[in-house]
Amino acid sequence: MQQDHLLGTLGWPFQAPNSAYGVSTTDIEADTLIPLHPIPSSQQVYEFLQRYCSQDSLLVVSPYTSHPHLLDLNRVGKPQQLMAKALTVMSSLRRDFAIAPYDEAFNWPTVINALKGLVKDEGFSWQRQEFYVIIFRSTLAPTTDYLRLGEMDEKAHIEATKSGGLLKYWFGEPDVHGRNLATCIWRCHEDTKGGSQGDTHQTAMKRTKHIFAKWAVERKKFVVGPHVQQWWFEDWQEDSSSSNNPKCKL
Repeated sequence: MQQDHLLGTLGWPFQAPNSAYGVSTTDIEADTLIPLHPIPSSQQVYEFLQRYCSQDSLLVVSPYTSHPHLLDLNRVGKPQQLMAKALTVMSSLRRDFAIAPYDEAFNWPTVINALKGLVKDEGFSWQRQEFYVIIFRSTLAPTTDYLRLGEMDEKAHIEATKSGGLLKYWFGEPDVHGRNLATCIWRCHEDTKGGSQGDTHQTAMKRTKHIFAKWAVERKKFVVGPHVQQWWFEDWQEDSSSSNNPKCKL
């Protein structure tokens, strides 16, 4: 069976995500349910997008900001461009994001509001869109080599970026129990096939049991309805013949 590109298997714990509103959770007890920060206003989101989403075709979509890690917007369609830009405001909302339900762990209403603003500014007629999501929950092993882990993660992200369909890569920092979450949002399931073929990714998959004491993968569809009026997550069904599977559309 084709393996998905699991960038989350390489989440680097000492590099905080480049989020406008995120904070480090290195020393935070994971079972604490206090929100990390207030939800930003619409004006704050707009100012963030104006500052960080320039007219240039290259967009920062991960903690890595050098050229090989940037998404080339010319390689994806308009809906995917708009979603990638909206996802630049994505950040965790809870201190226990590593174990929280995915739809509660992040500021999805803020992302959707950002998407609505971008759609309006562009005068774009948004139809129902589906995106493919990979969620990797893990507990680091005591013997994990963090330096090697970070190097592999960065190289694997370059490999995934070359596929052209990776719209967002986010990872947090492990809590006091070593638990963490990493997530990738792709244009479609088919895009992950290219991202999983790189040498670094294949090496990482073979070393997973040595890097993590525990790990689990979840796959979901991120659905955004017509005119961005509704949004939800659904469990992904591994059936390539299903009419519900998101397809790559330009």
